[in-house]
Amino acid sequence: MNFYKKSLMLIAVMAFLVLAACGAQEQTKTFTKNANGLESELKYWYKDDKVTKQTTKNKITYATMGVTNKEEAEAILKPASEQYQGLQGVKESIKYEDDYAIEDVEINYENVDFDELKNVPGMLFDENAKKNGVSMEKSEELLKKNGYEEKK
Repeated sequence: MNFYKKSLMLIAVMAFLVLAACGAQEQTKTFTKNANGLESELKYWYKDDKVTKQTTKNKITYATMGVTNKEEAEAILKPASEQYQGLQGVKESIKYEDDYAIEDVEINYENVDFDELKNVPGMLFDENAKKNGVSMEKSEELLKKNGYEEKK
């Protein structure tokens, strides 16, 4: 009986050590906002408080933009889209439909060049992001302050 207790205890200790060695598991959080003709969904991948990746999906109607067709929408959105192209760790594309456009942005924070990214309008980082990474807690706080809700 004593042998079985010791064996079980050894297995439990080994399992704990294996789990501890694996470190924090990557988690995700998703936030949404729908206001004034713009639907936005941001998804974050993070470990502990450090964001590793972010995707953003924005859907905007042409009426919201004050245009009536794809060509007019592209004339407005293309200059902003071009600022993302060629940035290390960033993928961005816009798909134009009959009466709305969908923008997809993916940022790999483990590979992104923060010095390049900070020059893109709308990209907000605190001064320590390059050194310490992007904080999930601060990101969530900022999003909620700006009307985003967590999607559970």
